[in-house]
Amino acid sequence: MRTYDHRVSLVNTGCDLLISYEHAIRDLRMDITAPDGRDKEQLSSFIRGLAVIEIFSERRRRLSITEVAEAASTTKATARRILRSLVASGYADFDGHTFSLTPRVLRLGYAYLSSQTIIQLAEPVLRELRSKSGLSATMSVLDGEEIVIVARAPTNQLLTIRSDIGSRLPAFCTSMGRAMLSSLPDAEIERIIRSERTKPLAPKTETDPKLLTEIVKEIQRRGYSLVDQEIERGLISMAMPVRNARVGRCYAVCVSAHTSQMNAKDLPKKALNYLREAVRTLDTAS
Repeated sequence: MRTYDHRVSLVNTGCDLLISYEHAIRDLRMDITAPDGRDKEQLSSFIRGLAVIEIFSERRRRLSITEVAEAASTTKATARRILRSLVASGYADFDGHTFSLTPRVLRLGYAYLSSQTIIQLAEPVLRELRSKSGLSATMSVLDGEEIVIVARAPTNQLLTIRSDIGSRLPAFCTSMGRAMLSSLPDAEIERIIRSERTKPLAPKTETDPKLLTEIVKEIQRRGYSLVDQEIERGLISMAMPVRNARVGRCYAVCVSAHTSQMNAKDLPKKALNYLREAVRTLDTAS
């Protein structure tokens, strides 16, 4: 499991609303079409700079030129040029030995989040869902074969799984991931299910492609997904996809609990109606 720990808090409430740098960077890449000649070279340098920014994390806050070159699979000369450009533009700092990111990088997160109305609207919806159900409420977006947590309203329940904003989890074994898979074409579902990322995270993680396909088909029929300790021992969750045509991306909302609170089979009885109400609100948001 990968997590990307550079996050920016945009609201100081019980439901933190933040954005993963990598998610913003990927969107920037998708939205740019490279022309020929000099502009194409400049665009290539720009994308390389973003790739270098992605390398920094909570565990790698300060890096040398050699470390950046190795992580980016490039030469030291190229890494040095990119890092110097980041320093010159205010996105990185150099202490004479190593480089680190500066707060200016937060602008990437602000730019992305300010354009995503659905994420901003999710905050009060998740808080209300938590209040009514008594369970942690989370929203994520599908990013390739993984989900990225973009908003949450946590409770005080003790879970070891990383659920910070910007955290990433495989789509195939999470309730939100499976809920979003149920909205995709069959070919895309098959591709993700048979991905090399389909590896067990816990003793109960289902990895058989045939069974996973059947699970997704069942979600399509009943409208929600239910995961029983497939991410970590003791964690149960239930999710529904957000079907908002104006969003243009796959989102999902889930509620989660610990088996010390209830069994997985009891989760729909306790919270399905509240979850449906929350998702219905986001489905019609504009």
